[in-house]
Amino acid sequence: MRRSSLSLLFRVIVSLTVGIFLFATVQFVLAIHPLKFHSNITPLHLKLPYEDVRFPTADGLTLRGWYIPGARPKGTIIVTHGYPADKGDLLPLAQFLHPRYNLFLFDFRFFGQSEGGMTTLGYREQEDLKAAIRYLRGRGEKTIGGLGFSLGAAVLLLAEDADLKGIVADSSFADMERMVEAVYSYLPGVTKAPVVWLIRSYASLLGVDLGEIAPRRAITRAGQPILIIHGAGDRQIPVEHARLLYEAAPPGRAELWIIEGASHGGTYARDPKKYREKVLAFFGEVLER
Repeated sequence: MRRSSLSLLFRVIVSLTVGIFLFATVQFVLAIHPLKFHSNITPLHLKLPYEDVRFPTADGLTLRGWYIPGARPKGTIIVTHGYPADKGDLLPLAQFLHPRYNLFLFDFRFFGQSEGGMTTLGYREQEDLKAAIRYLRGRGEKTIGGLGFSLGAAVLLLAEDADLKGIVADSSFADMERMVEAVYSYLPGVTKAPVVWLIRSYASLLGVDLGEIAPRRAITRAGQPILIIHGAGDRQIPVEHARLLYEAAPPGRAELWIIEGASHGGTYARDPKKYREKVLAFFGEVLER
């Protein structure tokens, strides 16, 4: 009887171990190769003039973007999309910045029309943003700001690029490790710790350090003004992430605007007029002084 009990316990432990391993593996593969959302929206749909552009990253990828020239522009705004969307996803929202500013939207690696075998959730996407800034500098652009949503907002903060004169970070996470812990908080008992450990380990094998995907740490060194926007009802990236970013920013460097009742992706829709006024006032202050 004792041997039978031990055999049953052994089978349970082996089954649980295999189950955790398979679950973590599938979760990680889906995270770096998500089903991509294709917006199918182009500037033509909004009757905006544009150039379809390509530019290289430092690690040899070709990224695709749109350069939308303004009328007597006061600067250029880089608009960075979320996960797993593409550049067209934010175009209807960002069009209020035009024609006062040039707009530059591009697809992060793996997404949209850009090259890349996987997304790294902000780790290498910082290089994509820097490549976009180099491209704009090559066109003679000198006054550059950034408006990003979710992953795109986090990348704007992570890049720590002095060429960005002002950043609007809408619905950014504070750090990826906190996000991973939260995503798997529903797992029962002792199963959460090994799943999180395996995901970190898989990322490390690909040369990605999840601990370095930390906008909360990057913002402590921010040299430009930052407007942090977040929905109070955001369930994907809880509003506490916005508060952590604001508290970590140098004194007087960041402004926090929490929109009551707004969900993830719903900050603009909650009050479009106020959103436009606040963002335009921010860029007017930081790009036109």
